[in-house]
Amino acid sequence: MPTNEFQFQPPVIVLPGITATGLEDFYPIPPEEVWTAVLTKGYERISLHPDDLRYEAIEPARVQPRLPFSIVYGDLVQALRHDLSDRADRPTPVFLFAYDWRQDCRATSSQLNSFIDEVLDRTALLSREREAARTIPAIYQLLPTFKGAIQPDPGMPGKLFSVETWQPSVVQTLAEYIRRYQGRIDAKNLLARYLDTAREFRSKGDSLKLDGLLPEGKDGWMPIVGLGAPTRQMAKVIKYKGKPWFDVPDPSDKWQEDHSSDETGDGTVPLHGATPKASVLEKERLVCVSPEEFGLFEVRDRLLAKAAGFHGALPTVNLVQRLAIRFLKPRFDTDLKARLAPGVSKPRWPSTFKIDVIP
Repeated sequence: MPTNEFQFQPPVIVLPGITATGLEDFYPIPPEEVWTAVLTKGYERISLHPDDLRYEAIEPARVQPRLPFSIVYGDLVQALRHDLSDRADRPTPVFLFAYDWRQDCRATSSQLNSFIDEVLDRTALLSREREAARTIPAIYQLLPTFKGAIQPDPGMPGKLFSVETWQPSVVQTLAEYIRRYQGRIDAKNLLARYLDTAREFRSKGDSLKLDGLLPEGKDGWMPIVGLGAPTRQMAKVIKYKGKPWFDVPDPSDKWQEDHSSDETGDGTVPLHGATPKASVLEKERLVCVSPEEFGLFEVRDRLLAKAAGFHGALPTVNLVQRLAIRFLKPRFDTDLKARLAPGVSKPRWPSTFKIDVIP
């Protein structure tokens, strides 16, 4: 459990020992390494001039620090980032301080002082990011409402759109937000307003009737859904310091090993959350796409999906683009395949939507 309900784990700065930061000469093009962990020890090139200890003895040159040696500090930094954290999705901010270990230690002290201020400012942005998220109505309106999305421990509240279910830190964040902008509304009342509008929005979505909205009826809709990426499936409501607290398990994906499993998603939205109620649109109508559908030459898009998540990168998949074109232009001549949703044996895709099923 977090030791502080309102702040992130304090940041950590790792200060390498003398000689443990790489040095590069930026005068040559491209820059040349003059001090590395093992292979390069350019003693003459890193020597300082006796007349002016700010500069190198052999000029022209411009030797500057690089990163501290990863072979020495890499494992330590990774361990600190994850083992100091209470949750895997909130690693502790750990910064390596790179410095020119040849210079006067008083200069290094001054640079470290500035670096500490920078780290504190950067870490403060994490809190502001969370505060911003908690003050945006759409965040609450897009909360998962499928059965099993919220699983309270015995004796704990479990109604998602009830203020009593939410942990105290959310109310505290909103209170700070109100204070900063000199608002008059009570923080709990503001949270209740967000949750009320979210409940109303989700209720309208669940009661949609698509049959008569388009001439084609439900065949006029093509929901493309991502699966095959580790995704958080649910949130527990546990008791912490006598109050409710959301505990979100690590992302999981069982579909990769068992295509009949619906414990999957696109990295952001679990499949259960992307599946409409049967009264709105049947599960058989879902057109599913996984990261496996990236083509051989879609290297950049595949890397983007790994870095930013499959959810955000889904429109970059060439197959998704061709599916959209085929749906809007049935005469579009190309061979297409897509996946069925787990548990579906036969699709109910639009009759004009001639595509094959990926086994």
